[in-house]
Amino acid sequence: HYIGFHTTQPEFAVSIAHGNFKPSAKGWLGRGVYFARSVQGTVGKHRSAGGAWVIAEIRMGKVYEIQRTKIDEKHPDFDRKEYDFVHYTKWQEEYDTCYMIHENPTRDEFAIKDAEKQIVKWVMVVDKEFDRKVELYGMDTEYNSTRCWCI
Repeated sequence: HYIGFHTTQPEFAVSIAHGNFKPSAKGWLGRGVYFARSVQGTVGKHRSAGGAWVIAEIRMGKVYEIQRTKIDEKHPDFDRKEYDFVHYTKWQEEYDTCYMIHENPTRDEFAIKDAEKQIVKWVMVVDKEFDRKVELYGMDTEYNSTRCWCI
């Protein structure tokens, strides 16, 4: 199991909360639901303006690892066979997750094949500027009596 972070727009967060975690049709790793290793690592992903984050415990299953340099057409280490396998989602025939190792470790990301089966549990955070209920219900305040249970 692994913890993954996904940035989205608040209006899409509602759909995700109702169980509609739709996979991206394309990206570095082909079709899949994309996650980063940290909230900071999600910044700039998939052209999202942000405002909402999903933090999820993910059952990774069988993982295919790929160096980003192998699938970057502008890099000297580019490998057409690897690019086709990853970019055209052929990895999903044998693997559950495709993990891309970036030159900058804070930018690593991964795509999962089946959100319904692989996401064990999750929590969603919405910026209070997009959801007044955060402030209205006092969810933006920590108390000494608040218990935090980590995954």
